[in-house]
Amino acid sequence: MRHKKKTVAAIFALTLLATSSGIFAEDSNKEYKNFAKQAAEIEKKYEGKNSQFMLSSLEGQSLNEKKYETQVAFNKLISNKSEKEAQQLALEKIIADAAVINKAQVLNLTPSEAEVRAKIKQEKDIFASKKAENYEEVNQMFNVLLQSLGINEDEYWNKYIFNNYVVIVSREKLERDLNKDGANSNKWQDFETKTINEFKKSHESEIASFKKSKGIAN
Repeated sequence: MRHKKKTVAAIFALTLLATSSGIFAEDSNKEYKNFAKQAAEIEKKYEGKNSQFMLSSLEGQSLNEKKYETQVAFNKLISNKSEKEAQQLALEKIIADAAVINKAQVLNLTPSEAEVRAKIKQEKDIFASKKAENYEEVNQMFNVLLQSLGINEDEYWNKYIFNNYVVIVSREKLERDLNKDGANSNKWQDFETKTINEFKKSHESEIASFKKSKGIAN
């Protein structure tokens, strides 16, 4: 099961938690093709444009509009969420990602490019090993995504998902630092929740502006 989760994380790096076996049902191929098509349209929409919604009170920090829109599409088409729920879940995801990156910056734990590349290679190698019990299904979806985006496998791993892995490695470094005296899952969960809540409070007005720009209901 560990390989299954890692493989899904590698291909669905936008969501990471999308490990439900329901994604791989026989009738899911059509839904995934629709998602891949929308993901490609979103990618094209932001091509050559800045997709960052800047948070003025924190230099260099932002909410990623492209990731938000892609996540909404995934939530609706793959996870079968309503429009409202899809939007809210996507918003929570990009806020959590921004909060993690911010906390890593504050604690001088921002990952280097080499660290991010090493993590991507690790995930890529797991996928390439074909050991996951659901490899064939995931590989089919992977190829659909590549075709829709008009990119090859190297472009996917080296460019398309790089920013997603910045979040992943930032989270891993924070968790290791927090648990350096001994692993404790509850300790990390409490820390992450506190980090996200503090970020929301510090950027309340900017988050409200983002919600308004995207038509997200309160």
